[in-house]
Amino acid sequence: MDEIMIDPKSLKTLEFHKVLAKLETYTSFSGGAGLVRELMPTSYADEAQARLRETGEARAMIEAKVNLT
Repeated sequence: MDEIMIDPKSLKTLEFHKVLAKLETYTSFSGGAGLVRELMPTSYADEAQARLRETGEARAMIEAKVNLT
């Protein structure tokens, strides 16, 4: 599926760079921080839903204090 590019002006208006900077503070190693810097929003509903599911699973694991190492 080809990704539709999000208008850079929209990203600036939404202060997406600030969202990424905040998210980056929650990473525990440089590789994770690098992945955060590469994130871009999607314009596809099914992709957004998949990402939200993954985020929910990760949050549940963190809240259950699952050892991820």
